[in-house]
Amino acid sequence: MAIAKELGPDTPFTHLSGSEIFKVVEIEIDQPTGSGAARTGRMSLKTTEMETLYDLGSKLIDALTKEGVTAGDVISIDKASGKVSKIGRGFARAKDFDAVGPTTRFVQCPEGELQKRKEVVHTVTLHEIDVINSRAQGFLALFAGDTGEIKGEVREQIDAKVAEWREEGKAEIIPGVLFIDEVHMLDIECFSFLNRALESEAAPVVVMATNRGITTIRGTDYKSPHGVPLDLLDRTLIIATEPYSEHEMMKVQQQQQQQQQQQQQQQQQQQQRRSGRSGRSSGSSSSSRCSRSSSSSAGVAGVAGVAAAVVAAGFRVLQIIELRAEEEDVELEAEAQQLLCRVGLESSLRYALHLITVASLVAKRKKKTSVGLEEVRKVYSLFLDVKRSTQYLVVSSSSSSSSSSSSSSGSGRCSAAAAATGAGVAAAAGLEQQQQQV
Repeated sequence: MAIAKELGPDTPFTHLSGSEIFKVVEIEIDQPTGSGAARTGRMSLKTTEMETLYDLGSKLIDALTKEGVTAGDVISIDKASGKVSKIGRGFARAKDFDAVGPTTRFVQCPEGELQKRKEVVHTVTLHEIDVINSRAQGFLALFAGDTGEIKGEVREQIDAKVAEWREEGKAEIIPGVLFIDEVHMLDIECFSFLNRALESEAAPVVVMATNRGITTIRGTDYKSPHGVPLDLLDRTLIIATEPYSEHEMMKVQQQQQQQQQQQQQQQQQQQQRRSGRSGRSSGSSSSSRCSRSSSSSAGVAGVAGVAAAVVAAGFRVLQIIELRAEEEDVELEAEAQQLLCRVGLESSLRYALHLITVASLVAKRKKKTSVGLEEVRKVYSLFLDVKRSTQYLVVSSSSSSSSSSSSSSGSGRCSAAAAATGAGVAAAAGLEQQQQQV
């Protein structure tokens, strides 16, 4: 829920009306005496800036007659469908009648041009496009329920068309978010599928949550941190969490009490307004277990010289970091490059490349044009690599076994965010959540 709130409400369909709004000044329809002749007419439309006379066809005459449009009405006409919508009646014609119906609404005369062009934006998923193009009934296939199997040829054609729309500027791909809770329950085949899916260009951002330490991967005899294969775990940024401390729990309870007092005051004010008497409203306090994301206690050491035996490897890592920063349009300072190079040598190159993305987001929040040593240290403390996560699990398991006779405490929870190529949305959401709670 917290991640969903941080990402913001998703609007699956946004429709901006592509209609023209204007005021009818005069309307005249010629009704022929013969039965076979078509009706013709003229209509004068105006805004505050211009006025134009239009010739009417038979279909538009029928639409105007159906809506009961008369001189002085404010209407909108959709040129694509020919639909006429009656918005209201102008204030200038408010005195034409002594009495009007309850549904009559008076509005101001529209402003601007008579004919306006507006964009219509539709937010759809690639799966919905695949379903529409894989069935004979088209758009109605979305409401059938059982979509069935979609051929690979259809998906390839849709991907090619969407790529063409992106190049033309007609479409924009927004990576989705896939949240997998209790990820340790997946077997090795599911992890293989996820590993393959994350390599595609339109891959979503995958957020995985688990509360397991070093455990066996389902379907194998191998043990791994969090029950996730190491090749997939190496693609992730790991966020360690721990229960609230006693001081923080007191602050949470105080905030809840303040909110309850405010609600009680609002209820009392409403009762005083309604009955003139003050009523007492009591609220029950409820305690909830919370967990907060805490930054890792491991700090990044200062920039040190690379040993002579790994000079060549360090130079190659530094080149790759520079190329990745140039590809993502991120300006790195010299000290930040050296620190990322050292992180890549000690941990993994993929982890160092992930830090470039989240460090650039931290720099943008600070309104900085370049990523410095401070930003790299901050994201290094927030997001763990595989080695530090394993050490954390070993220490926590040993401490829990030694204190088995103590009272039960809230168990830690570990979430791993695996980002698609070039997408740092999950890292941004996790980073914002960390900063707010820290």
